[in-house]
Amino acid sequence: MVKLIRLATDDIENDANADITARFNNNLNSDLIIEPFSQVALLNCALDTLDSEIVIDGRNNQIVWSIGANESGGTVSHISLLDIGTYNSNNIDDFLLDMSKSLNQRCSYLTKDDNLNELGIEWNLRIVNRKLQIWWARGFFSQNEKSWIYEDDKIVFDVIAGRPNIRAFIGLLETDAVTTNCLFKTHISKGCGVHMAQISKLVASPTDDYAKNGFIIGLSTSPIYGLQNDEFRTEEISYGLKVSITTAGAQYSTWLDGDETVNATVPNYAGENNITNDWLKVGIDGGRIIIGICTDASSGNFVELESYDYDGETELYPFIVFNSGAQYTRLRYLFTTLSFFNNNNQLTDNQTILSSDVGFLTLPIVPVTGILNNIVLSKEVADFCGYTNPVYPPTGTITQGLLFQWIGDNIFNAGNIADSFLVILDNLQLESYDGLVSQRKNILYTIDSSDDTGKLVYEVPNPIYIDLNNQAPIALRNIRARILNNDYTDIRLLERGFMTILIKKSSE
Repeated sequence: MVKLIRLATDDIENDANADITARFNNNLNSDLIIEPFSQVALLNCALDTLDSEIVIDGRNNQIVWSIGANESGGTVSHISLLDIGTYNSNNIDDFLLDMSKSLNQRCSYLTKDDNLNELGIEWNLRIVNRKLQIWWARGFFSQNEKSWIYEDDKIVFDVIAGRPNIRAFIGLLETDAVTTNCLFKTHISKGCGVHMAQISKLVASPTDDYAKNGFIIGLSTSPIYGLQNDEFRTEEISYGLKVSITTAGAQYSTWLDGDETVNATVPNYAGENNITNDWLKVGIDGGRIIIGICTDASSGNFVELESYDYDGETELYPFIVFNSGAQYTRLRYLFTTLSFFNNNNQLTDNQTILSSDVGFLTLPIVPVTGILNNIVLSKEVADFCGYTNPVYPPTGTITQGLLFQWIGDNIFNAGNIADSFLVILDNLQLESYDGLVSQRKNILYTIDSSDDTGKLVYEVPNPIYIDLNNQAPIALRNIRARILNNDYTDIRLLERGFMTILIKKSSE
């Protein structure tokens, strides 16, 4: 005779002390007799998981954070605001993207007088082993040729007067010579990335034609690393800054989406290889894309020529264009903050940290003892994301460095898209084995069903009976079972769950 047994979890909604995991611990008012050599099977289950949804509003949308000391040794705090909305497992990617964007948009590099330096920082969120990781990393500065795609019969990387230079081969180029270029292999850091270089040589050409002289540095929203150099066009210049000169003088012009506009600012050029020559800078700062020049390396004086809103997520790929050969134009000290989270593993070799003789580009200082740097979430967001404590670190301070990680304490349920679950009987020994852990386990059934909606409702199409292999009768007044994620971690429930099992003699 087949026995049907319905099991239930604790009454989560009405019992403050209830176990909120998918654990079934049910007592019977009389003995349940299990005959020798019986078998057991799962019939169905119904669960509604906890933390599958969160409503972001004005009460819980702030992330307060500080990651480094300012020039005076004090703390600089930022407030990143999450978008208002409802998030669950159906749109969890939007939630993670919004959080990383809001963090990246607050990163800033200002002058020394403004006492803030988060140069090279990028925030990133990802789910690893079903736990959320919030982390930032400081991208390395790269100025060497291995980070660039270029034609070696047109471009030369060399050293002049002890300083790294980049130049085109000698010979005046044509007006439309955007095809004489270097293309960076990946995007810059999305929080506070920079692409900049100093004028090394800038002299007039015999034609006195601005268009046929100087160089352009810039950023492209197109994945230009996939182009051949001669395929690069002005349309790929999303944001750019050009310096050029004729016998009448030098000029700057800015670029936006392939269109060039002359700027009234006059370049400072004190002569070939002079340390006081202007720097050209195109980068990200405080949620903006900025185009401008640095006029004094010792003070970090920055002159902004143009700025545009930045979403904290769009990938921006650096490039250089030469409009004249090395007899007229050279640049030096090419500094580009490649993203630590780049998609091109060729960038792991020959990275270069910024030189100490370029003072205003130095990395942020190490916080002094006692300075508090941390990240603070609202309690609701922390719970939703799987963090036991909404503050990291709970005590002490984030130590300045190149990498920071905050790994969730619990499974990120809203991001849980596991394709299988385990049904375990705890006080009945089953003839079941698991290769994952290389041992016998009391596995009654594996459910291959996604929980994208936060619910797990499953009916076994054809019950599969597992041998108990009991040689004597078993009398039970308590049945204990669990439904787990496929790595044996607990499922947390929003409300009471149910499960039905069948027991019969093997001969039936």
